[in-house]
Amino acid sequence: MNYQKIYNDLILKAKKESRRKYTGIYYERHHIIPKCLGGLNTQDNLILLTAKEHFIAHRLLLLLYPKNRSLIYAFWRLTHRFSYNKISKISSRDYSYAKELFNSIPKNKSFEAKQNMSKARKGKSYKQIYGDNYLRMKEKRKKQTAGKGNPLSKKYLIHNNKLDLYWFCHGNLDQFCAEKHVSGRTLQKSRKTDSYINGWKCIPFSKDISIPFIVY
Repeated sequence: MNYQKIYNDLILKAKKESRRKYTGIYYERHHIIPKCLGGLNTQDNLILLTAKEHFIAHRLLLLLYPKNRSLIYAFWRLTHRFSYNKISKISSRDYSYAKELFNSIPKNKSFEAKQNMSKARKGKSYKQIYGDNYLRMKEKRKKQTAGKGNPLSKKYLIHNNKLDLYWFCHGNLDQFCAEKHVSGRTLQKSRKTDSYINGWKCIPFSKDISIPFIVY
């Protein structure tokens, strides 16, 4: 059976109807090319489907990509939600199939999965990746990578060759720049070129560095 053709026909049918939300028919937003396969939150990659169509679409995607962790999780979420909220009835076979697949995947993302996600997002802006939610995600990421106590925040060693002083900065680069009256662009350019810019140099911190520095 040609599952790709069935999926394409389902999407084409929905596109021809020029659907809109809040018109008396319940619709759900669906990514035509799933984000885990490189799809984006753009209008040309989003379509409105009925609850039943949405379930069928994810079932077809799972048949096309049976080992994709993200698609397995998405299908399991649909069956779980439908069974409790009773939006649409599903067969016990589909529910059992989704549950077995979900329990078969590892609970932590593998190194390979993280690498694939990184490659899919490389060179793309927040807007391309997250669509209309890009401002919220950008702010969330900013909070994740700022703060001395956050293990996700980046660590830098900053040197001023005029003062001959070193600072260790764990996140909060914006605050450091404001207090030391140095442009953030200067430090950014210094990191990229690995050279002194206007007397400042910023490099990623390494435990091997034995230079005496000021903890900022």
